[in-house]
Amino acid sequence: MRNYYINEAAESLKKTDKIKKDLKKKLNTCKLSNFKSDPDCSDFYSVFFCNALPEDYIITATEWFGLYSDLLNEKTFYSNLVYFVGYWKPSEYGMMFKGLRNLINQELEVMKASRTQYLGQMCSSMEKLYNTFNAIYITLRKDLIQPELMVFAKTIVTVLDQYTSEISNLMHKELRNDEKTDQLGLKVYVRDEDYISEDATEFIGSLQTLCDMLDETFNKTLDEGIVSKTKDAANLALVKERRVVDFIDRNVYKAYNNWRKRKETKNHEQMMGETLRISRLIKQAFAVYMTWKIFNPIAGIITALVTTAIDQRTKKNDRMKILNDIKDELEIVNEKINIAERNGDDKSRIEMIRIRQKLYREYERISGGMYHKNDNR
Repeated sequence: MRNYYINEAAESLKKTDKIKKDLKKKLNTCKLSNFKSDPDCSDFYSVFFCNALPEDYIITATEWFGLYSDLLNEKTFYSNLVYFVGYWKPSEYGMMFKGLRNLINQELEVMKASRTQYLGQMCSSMEKLYNTFNAIYITLRKDLIQPELMVFAKTIVTVLDQYTSEISNLMHKELRNDEKTDQLGLKVYVRDEDYISEDATEFIGSLQTLCDMLDETFNKTLDEGIVSKTKDAANLALVKERRVVDFIDRNVYKAYNNWRKRKETKNHEQMMGETLRISRLIKQAFAVYMTWKIFNPIAGIITALVTTAIDQRTKKNDRMKILNDIKDELEIVNEKINIAERNGDDKSRIEMIRIRQKLYREYERISGGMYHKNDNR
């Protein structure tokens, strides 16, 4: 029996080593073609990002995460992947990491014991993967000017964040089930900050939809503008802009208010956990090119968000996470102010400066450890 498991492990290792070798070779081929060879880039995308393998190459979710960890820790592969994400664009994003997500569900379904431990490992691995790709996204945002080149990177981050949240919620439910059978109270349960409530999920969903609408409105409109400078193209852009503004007014703010009203039903740790996830999505929306008419209400959501969540009970490390998000947002605002100045757009520049002042005031309030209950500055 022992030899059987040793042989099985050896076969599994051979498969993952072959997959890693093929992926490195394929990504290098993509780079040699300056990421213009669509067949090679599509093949790499389908395996690395969509988990599409031949039928005889069956590996577990744990092995997938191990494969990702090994490859992303290789300097050359990581560097080539940054270029791949920046310069190649998939035709569709629907299957991104879906194979891995489905695999986790399949493995969990047949599992009778250690379900909570398994979900904890999967959640931790998914979050590590998110952090790595978020670093790639930040790198590209600083290096690339064209907003249409950011769509791929931002979609990766959004999908991984969504899957991390889903697995975390599954783990929370398992722990609650365990709690009912734990008569002696011997087990340690999930931290409240890791649980995402239904109202927070609704708010997060509205922000994810907003990010998609911003991509649709500005990235595709920019492409259309390159082809046609006609009045019709300008009118189309204006219609799309109004749709986004209406969505923010009717959906995003409504979801925010529902989340805010339920603040009293949650403890502070849960509220902060939800706030950090929401803040992350707002920061992604901030990075998209947009007019000040849309930028202004999104900045208003940031101010309302931190005012709702941050108070004297907030831990130092949570304050630092929010402050780092605001720093990133300030950097984006400064970039947009510079763009407005170069374009001679005084109206946009003045509005962006006002937004920057609001963010500065929130930064000072949080960093100073001050809590102003009626801070309407």
